[in-house]
Amino acid sequence: MREDLLIRFSQDHPCWSKELLRRAGETLLDEGFDELLEQGLLVQQNNLYCLSDLGRKEFERISAELYLYETPGREPLDFKRCAMTTELWLELERCNLQKWGLKRYLFRPELNNFTPDLFLIINYDFEQYLDFKPPEQDELKLANTDRFIFVIVNNININEELDVINKFYNFIIEQRVRLQGRFDLDCHEQDSATWLIFLTETQELAINLQRELKNFACNFIEPLSPAEIWTMPLESLRACETGREVIWEVLPEFALPVCRAS
Repeated sequence: MREDLLIRFSQDHPCWSKELLRRAGETLLDEGFDELLEQGLLVQQNNLYCLSDLGRKEFERISAELYLYETPGREPLDFKRCAMTTELWLELERCNLQKWGLKRYLFRPELNNFTPDLFLIINYDFEQYLDFKPPEQDELKLANTDRFIFVIVNNININEELDVINKFYNFIIEQRVRLQGRFDLDCHEQDSATWLIFLTETQELAINLQRELKNFACNFIEPLSPAEIWTMPLESLRACETGREVIWEVLPEFALPVCRAS
């Protein structure tokens, strides 16, 4: 059995296509998938795959044997959204080395009634902040970071997008209280960025969503400066060359601004 392939289907990345696995560096895919499917360890929907009940049990066995302490992924409610989250992570890892800093990914985090698809937290120039003692209530360790919150949009529903912006608003207000003045500014009095990015599959949808949101979103975002709202097509991010040094060489080039900080 292809144990290395099965273990890819973790809680963070429960859903894969064969193409995504190839891009993640997996080899012998066809043979491996045939074996896992024949053994009933995977289920599929529209060429996307996740673990079956039997597959989760096998995942737990392998994880314990290898001392990985990983949690198996469950069947997602939305296969396409889940696979797009995995692809976004792969593309961000490929494009962004984040030299002189650290990257942290939170997949489908619960942020007080706000559950984005992906939350990327960047500790920039982290060695310069080692002496800083964050507030005890900074549970997500957001002080002295830049934050990028991704929400996937497959079809424009302006009420749903505005609901996301409202939750984004509430999240920032809560974190401002928690971090006691260290959410918008770091300990060296530099701006800490917080971006809400609506991720689409295509450039056309990203442009249309940008146009729609500009009619409403800026009224929400103005009190949150230096927070910003953008849209971004995944198809454009795929065109980014590999190995750029920092996130600021990636996102501003491929994302479309909706509301920018003044």
